Amino acid sequence: MAPGDLTMDASAPRRSGWHRWVWVGIGLGVLALVYVADPATAGFYPRCPYRLLTGWRCPGCGTGRALHQLLHGHLAAAWSLNPAAVIGLPLFGIWLALDLVRRRTGRDLLRRLPRTTGWVVVVLIVAWWILRNVLGLTTA
Repeated sequence: MAPGDLTMDASAPRRSGWHRWVWVGIGLGVLALVYVADPATAGFYPRCPYRLLTGWRCPGCGTGRALHQLLHGHLAAAWSLNPAAVIGLPLFGIWLALDLVRRRTGRDLLRRLPRTTGWVVVVLIVAWWILRNVLGLTTA
């Protein structure tokens, strides 16, 4: 393989992928912690630095508390804390699962998204950031 050649040589050793399972374990550990220890009452969760500095809510404020409510099956309570998290967390989980399938089997179950998708997501997050502060849309 020549320097700068990004093609994979058949004789090159393949990475085992054990590090991915470490991240899966960390993620499951975090979910277990959020399930057991309510971020609304446990004192060890970090506070939002943006909210501490400005008094306004960032797009993610209330996500930990919303995740705790989701894990306990309280959809309405989670929605009142952060509707964007209620929509985004399951989508993120599905994306992670489909990416894991792609990495393990080589089958891409998602069609390639348009280039503008990232910008649309950024615009939606900024719009949510503004609306939740101006209109007071959440209790978080």
